[in-house]
Amino acid sequence: MKVSIIRCASYGREEVRRGVEAALAPLGGFTAFVRPGERVLVKPNLLVAAPPEKAVTTHPEVVRAVVEGCQAAGAEVWVGDSPGFGNAERVAARCGILEVCQATGARFVSLERAVDVPFPEGRWVKRFPLADVVRQVDKVVSVAKFKTHGLAFYTGAVKNLYGTVAGVEKARFHLRYQSREEHAGLLFDLYRLVRPALSLVDAVVGMEGAGPQNGTPRHVGLLLAGADGLAVDAVGANLMGIEPDRFPLLQAAAEAEERVDLTRVEVVGLPLAEARIPGFLLPETAVEGGAALRGIVSFHSLPPGLRAWARRHLNARPVIVPELCLGCGVCRESCPAQAITVNDRRAAIADERCIRCYCCQEMCPQAAIVLRHGPLARLLGLKGASR
Repeated sequence: MKVSIIRCASYGREEVRRGVEAALAPLGGFTAFVRPGERVLVKPNLLVAAPPEKAVTTHPEVVRAVVEGCQAAGAEVWVGDSPGFGNAERVAARCGILEVCQATGARFVSLERAVDVPFPEGRWVKRFPLADVVRQVDKVVSVAKFKTHGLAFYTGAVKNLYGTVAGVEKARFHLRYQSREEHAGLLFDLYRLVRPALSLVDAVVGMEGAGPQNGTPRHVGLLLAGADGLAVDAVGANLMGIEPDRFPLLQAAAEAEERVDLTRVEVVGLPLAEARIPGFLLPETAVEGGAALRGIVSFHSLPPGLRAWARRHLNARPVIVPELCLGCGVCRESCPAQAITVNDRRAAIADERCIRCYCCQEMCPQAAIVLRHGPLARLLGLKGASR
């Protein structure tokens, strides 16, 4: 497994193009992944309609460089995603991705229509409601954003593929796979089904803290690339300060006997030790378990009733910040468990129905939802709030 780390200081068009080419050069270049005449889906992160400077979505210049590289290799390129909220084309326009498609001749597609895809070899998921577009292309290229994530801790090459689950089916999956371990297993199986030919992560400007939407943009100045998305994410999470044994995705991979040993990943370009980011702020949820619980409690191994109790009392819970809430209803629309109501322009969360998926915190456009641990969790050594 080979992962490339390349410095890229800014989003200047030529600098990004050179950076992407440099990242792929030790991997064989675009022609090692894309063949003439193939139809390729370039899958960026289009979480919500946010301008590029917010660092919520993959920067359009990175998408442009990948699209043009695939086209130069002779491929027909489609670009698409299924956003967490909003119409895909309007989201792409706001993020600057639609203009890239128009300028390069790539076709923009929405990943909203589902086809039922059996996956009998899946360890956690045996069938996926996959976007029909994914079955219409020869290759998928994941072009992700380097960010923190409340549930997954880190969102990169593999988590980016969650957008290939069509439209509202993503919310239904959150209801079926509620725990962090189950969600990581879902992502692992989805990765094995989609099997992107290439994974590239935009870490020129990443997001720390309360990602994937309401964290703080942070200049990192890197691009990551590799054929193995799990290895790319092992490196990316490590750059943030998340050790492999604390990264749910890699734990799921190990449980499925596809362990990614970071010491056996061949890092080319910038050495891993030199690329690590000092003091990168992780989400509050990434410290759950702390020294007091590590190796003692595994929610996944508990009986179902006790597992639900532990998840409710030991996981951080979403809390509304009244002075920031505008009652827009995005959290209510995003909640798979329908645990949120909006009255008198203020949202309220029914804690007994909350499944701790953090979709509300992820999607709130006002950063009006924070994650806080309760008294029992604090007693066991967990931090008290996400901000």
